[in-house]
Amino acid sequence: VNTPDEIPTISRADVFSSYQPPTEEKVSEFLGLADLTVEEIKALLGEPPIEGKFSDRFPLLKVSHDVLAVEIDSGDTDTRVLRIGSEGDGEFEWGFTLVEQPIWLSAHRPLDPEQGDVDTLALTFDSGELEVGDYTATLMIFGVPLVRDSPKEIPIMLTVFASQAP
Repeated sequence: VNTPDEIPTISRADVFSSYQPPTEEKVSEFLGLADLTVEEIKALLGEPPIEGKFSDRFPLLKVSHDVLAVEIDSGDTDTRVLRIGSEGDGEFEWGFTLVEQPIWLSAHRPLDPEQGDVDTLALTFDSGELEVGDYTATLMIFGVPLVRDSPKEIPIMLTVFASQAP
């Protein structure tokens, strides 16, 4: 074992003066590797090829409704539930946004995962301040991190009818 006094010191000039550039053979070998595709490099390393398309390895976002149409009487409320899930391999999280944020529509994720509500979205329609007629909005559901068919735009249509007297 060398003590600090016994370790030889090399100056920068000594390092540079003893430098030998790589041979042309070594340079060609390196450049040849740079021209290989990812699949060729994996084959050289002995990794098995991946079957199917790259995107097939990610989950596909699934929503129970492609369109949601609701009819209610003036002054009433109604709640509908969408189921959110996936097809294929992989875990993901999902979120949502109401694009136009209409006053007559609210959305929330139920907070009781023990009841299996983790993959549901409740939409509440409130016609209390609306006149008779048709209303539209767009719900956007998105999955993260890598989820196919995301985001999904769900058109929402509300028709408000005149209240029926009892």
